[in-house]
Amino acid sequence: MNYLFDLCVAFLYLLADITGTTYKQINVILFVFVHPALTLYFWYRWRQARKELLRRQTSQTVAL
Repeated sequence: MNYLFDLCVAFLYLLADITGTTYKQINVILFVFVHPALTLYFWYRWRQARKELLRRQTSQTVAL
């Protein structure tokens, strides 16, 4: 597990070097902005898919 953590930290340092920012800035951008945004996006997509599934199941029941 330490290897995976060290690999992720090295990747964040690489991103910081590429973008000209610091490790801390990349960390904040990733875990304060990107992760919550992705979580909300996928939660919204799940809700939409669930609604569509329920709508299809209801229309099939009515058609029978």
